[in-house]
Amino acid sequence: MDTTHGYVKRLYKPATESSVIVKVLQDLGAIPFCKTNVPQTVFTYGSDNLIFGTTTNSHNPKLSPGGSSSGTGALVGAGGSLFGTGTDIAGSLRIPAHFNGVSSIKPTLGRVGSKGHVSSLPNVIGVEIVFGIIAQNPTIVGAVSKLMLENQRQTVHDPLALPIQWSTDAFESKKKLRIGYFTSLPYFPTMGDSGDMVIKAKEALESLGHTLVPFQMPDSFNYMKMIVKFALADQARHFKECWKNEEVANGVKLAWISSKIPLWGQKILSRILKSRVLPFLHSPRSAILFGGGATTSIELMDAMGQKMEIIDQISTEWENLKLDSLICNVLPFPALVLDAPGNLPIAAIYTIIWNLVDFPAGVVTMGYESGKKFSMYNDDGDMALKLAVKSVKDSVGAPIGIQVVGRRFQDEVVLRVMKELEPFNTFKSRNNDSNQ
Repeated sequence: MDTTHGYVKRLYKPATESSVIVKVLQDLGAIPFCKTNVPQTVFTYGSDNLIFGTTTNSHNPKLSPGGSSSGTGALVGAGGSLFGTGTDIAGSLRIPAHFNGVSSIKPTLGRVGSKGHVSSLPNVIGVEIVFGIIAQNPTIVGAVSKLMLENQRQTVHDPLALPIQWSTDAFESKKKLRIGYFTSLPYFPTMGDSGDMVIKAKEALESLGHTLVPFQMPDSFNYMKMIVKFALADQARHFKECWKNEEVANGVKLAWISSKIPLWGQKILSRILKSRVLPFLHSPRSAILFGGGATTSIELMDAMGQKMEIIDQISTEWENLKLDSLICNVLPFPALVLDAPGNLPIAAIYTIIWNLVDFPAGVVTMGYESGKKFSMYNDDGDMALKLAVKSVKDSVGAPIGIQVVGRRFQDEVVLRVMKELEPFNTFKSRNNDSNQ
């Protein structure tokens, strides 16, 4: 089948071989029955392209299904499949799970083989793409993960896949855990009931006998600057090549316009956004995106050094608290109106950090948005935060998930915690009641 990434020019160029994750699932008896939609570029949590149009949320057609695994999230959320496959470089599995009220896992890099995958941003460094699944609930995520990882099934198809056996002991352990938590990041504070769902999960885990302790993340403004140095290091050269002679989808128009601005112009725009010369454009948070990509090998090497410092800071805090796992938000808000994700890429700060440090992270739905606290949100006079407030106008009743994070190669611990939280999901019961 074709792998278009939402570009018309890639039509009618079918792949000659399936990826490792598909081959392994077929070996287990799975039957691939459809290929789902993605946004153009596959580098946004929007959901539209000029080939198949716009995918909508499985619970509310006014809302986005998330992305970039948009179609898979919507299909699974609507009950059209027990699970589906996808990739994740900044939240592309976890955000659709969060928006559609289902579950997902972004494994540790290398635990699922990458052979046969066609990347949408092939030369990016510093932030790695991984392969995983979206499923209707954590039980299914755990069952499929176990089947894929046990008995070194992947090495038959990809000798570079890490030969790390599935750990039944870690997944089925009854040992009480120490789990960290945080409810918001200063770079993009949570709104509505999003932070409350982390507290709900905290209390649920405490009721099961686990110990929960606050976790202090590094400066989110600083690590967002460093992430941008990696993600935009080619000055959008790859995407500009893909967009050549191509109509641009609405969901990536902002990125496309930004790619047309020369570096000197982006740096001027960044200064304007940081200042209050034009109050309606004031957004120090968005300013980080413009002219922020590394432009020299020295900058890129410095960014790699900063990345190691971030890993060390998180690891040190983790070790000092003697943690087994951590819970936090997926995004600062529930599902947004359809056209909003492409204009708020910075909200993915909550998911992309775990790609940066290569910690496994999964999503479990905890409840739904009441809408009662949106009017209390402090937008800090920031254009991006103001846009977010406008973009949740139809989000009442939308599902809210949380992330469960583990240390590298402790994927089974993540899946265990997700499964233990599954019975506390009130969105599922509410949704079932509304359908009766």
